[in-house]
Amino acid sequence: MFSANEIIPGLWLGARSDVECEKGNYLIKHKITHVLSIESQSPSIYCPDIKYKFIEMDDQECADLLVHLGECFTFIEEARQAGSVLVHCLVGMSRSASVVTAYLMNKDKISLESALDKVKEKRFYVRPNQGFMEQLSLFEAMGCDLNPHHTLMKFHKLGQYAQQREGSRRERSVIPKELLEKDPNQKSPSGQGDQEGSVFRCRKCRRALFKEGSLIGHSPGRGQLSFKWHKQGQPLAQPKRVRKDVPHTLSTR
Repeated sequence: MFSANEIIPGLWLGARSDVECEKGNYLIKHKITHVLSIESQSPSIYCPDIKYKFIEMDDQECADLLVHLGECFTFIEEARQAGSVLVHCLVGMSRSASVVTAYLMNKDKISLESALDKVKEKRFYVRPNQGFMEQLSLFEAMGCDLNPHHTLMKFHKLGQYAQQREGSRRERSVIPKELLEKDPNQKSPSGQGDQEGSVFRCRKCRRALFKEGSLIGHSPGRGQLSFKWHKQGQPLAQPKRVRKDVPHTLSTR
């Protein structure tokens, strides 16, 4: 039985069963031209006249929702211009509901609460998991926009990296390139992506080390004991690329 709900014109929210129902005939019946699957596995049934996109994501609080929103928004926009799109996960309650909620937040520049209420008006039992709700709140704090240079986005990516490296010695020495901040002594030709704010320098040689945007705020405490166990040892400043022609014996005293 087809149980998907049209949240706004051209945007449907549903479950995997809605995609596979009657071998996809219900999709054609409801004039759905695109299918966006947010799942751990792709659908088993494909219709030749429908365009599909699969994004692998588990329904876990630690899953990174924000990293996929950009491509989801693009696919949904293209689909709504050409016809209509069904966004689904396994049951249409957490993963796909989070993506649809974020899309409404971005499109209409509305709050998380307003967007989620709008979704629940058509599909009352949606319930994003706690991790997705926290990321949607972060998305709201960033103005419902995906800016890779936003401080909150940088902190989110660092948090995801720190989470991945826990218990994995093999990866502890490898920092993804996208997390490396550019050398504050070098300016990009266009000036785009340059951080604003105070510059922190070596007290001895006065070389710029990092800018204010690389700092992660925290409540002052007494040493490592003031941090929760899973926060101890995590980076407090965004790492930057180190130039090989600069001595590595600089002192900050």
